[in-house]
Amino acid sequence: MEIRDLSSENLFYVARCTHEKEDEETTWAAQVRGVWLTSLMVKGLRGKVAYKGDNPVGFIQYLPIEHSPIDVVGQDLTVIPCLVSTVKGQGHGRALIQAAEEDARRTSRGIVIPAFDHDFWFMPASYFQRLGYQEADRQKTYVILWKAFAPVDPPFIMGRNYQFVSEPGKVVVDLFWNRWCKTSIIEAQRVRGVCVEYGDHVLLKEYDASQRATLERYGINRALFFNGKSRFWGHEAPKEGIREEIEKALAII
Repeated sequence: MEIRDLSSENLFYVARCTHEKEDEETTWAAQVRGVWLTSLMVKGLRGKVAYKGDNPVGFIQYLPIEHSPIDVVGQDLTVIPCLVSTVKGQGHGRALIQAAEEDARRTSRGIVIPAFDHDFWFMPASYFQRLGYQEADRQKTYVILWKAFAPVDPPFIMGRNYQFVSEPGKVVVDLFWNRWCKTSIIEAQRVRGVCVEYGDHVLLKEYDASQRATLERYGINRALFFNGKSRFWGHEAPKEGIREEIEKALAII
């Protein structure tokens, strides 16, 4: 195994989140994400990619908390929004974490990791806790873990500031999306397409939580509301599911 820096050589691998699927939707979303990741590099985004021979098998990305698209508040900290490994049980994830920690020690006082304390494949809290990360804050099963390198205040989750505003005779769809995640980019495009199908019966309001100012204003890095009711599929929303939620909301207005 070899750990290499994030670079133009492996950026598209990271942008498509290791997925081998190359349909039009996935490829487009990876390109959108790749452009945005490139723009973040001037703000301190860094990353590592694990290789087995010449093949990439996982990656980790990290950046200063003040530029992070994750709903966490803190100072002098580095945020790791995602760690992905396509080969389990061979130490790739641990090696990537160690490489990120070594790098982050040069520029910050600690590392913050958003994780999940339930049966979910992505960023499981138990994995990072075994590597020495401790709980700093939580909202139900959403857990903020951290490891301090030097004295620093612990991070905490942003407070939500979302209020549904109704529109007479219309279904209001509030879309909070984030360029950090390819599935969110895909979901946003699907929501736009389905909402257009309903013409003036649906009002779509978009919030680009990739922008730190928007994230800090609302405290939401990703969400989808239909007339104020939250709906989350755990992955990119299917078009049929979006239509179903709109139809249910139309039936009661």
